[in-house]
Amino acid sequence: MMYLLSKNRGEVEEAYTYIKLAMAVDPNNVDYLLEASRFAVHIGKLKEAELFAEKAFEIDKSNLEAIKLLANLLAVEKRFKEAKSMFERALSIKKDRDVYLLYANLLINLKEYGKAENVLKEMLETFKGPFGYYLLAQVYLIEKRYPEAFDNLKRGEILGKNISLEYNIEFLKTLDNVEFIKGDIRDFSSLK
Repeated sequence: MMYLLSKNRGEVEEAYTYIKLAMAVDPNNVDYLLEASRFAVHIGKLKEAELFAEKAFEIDKSNLEAIKLLANLLAVEKRFKEAKSMFERALSIKKDRDVYLLYANLLINLKEYGKAENVLKEMLETFKGPFGYYLLAQVYLIEKRYPEAFDNLKRGEILGKNISLEYNIEFLKTLDNVEFIKGDIRDFSSLK
């Protein structure tokens, strides 16, 4: 297929043209629709991306990739209720680490901290990893639950290995003007 050759060369617009030609021959091919949606996102044609993802979803309502793409596009368009519904649908089909993280991030941005906490805790029962702990720490920081926040930063090994200490200090300061003593966090009881 020509679209694969273009894709492998990094020529996304050309690949997009070729995948649309392939779809003209086989308009209900879910793989083509999903690929076209991804290409459209890459070149900034979000409305077209949504149309392709919606069509893929209509053809196969249990296709996790179609649901994830559509959920993300709906969130970008600020259609949050629909996005939440699609993320929940995705999780009902398969427990997927990326879906948990994207859904929790959406909930945090919507200030639904309790629900985000529950989603992240559920995720961390199955998928251990720094970003789940990081987002959970973010929820706790926003809610001024500092010991839990710090514990989750430590659990994710974020302070040491995965994300720089300087980044985390800036993150903490930005969220609530948390005071630091050169690399060491003061006793939490002294925090404002």
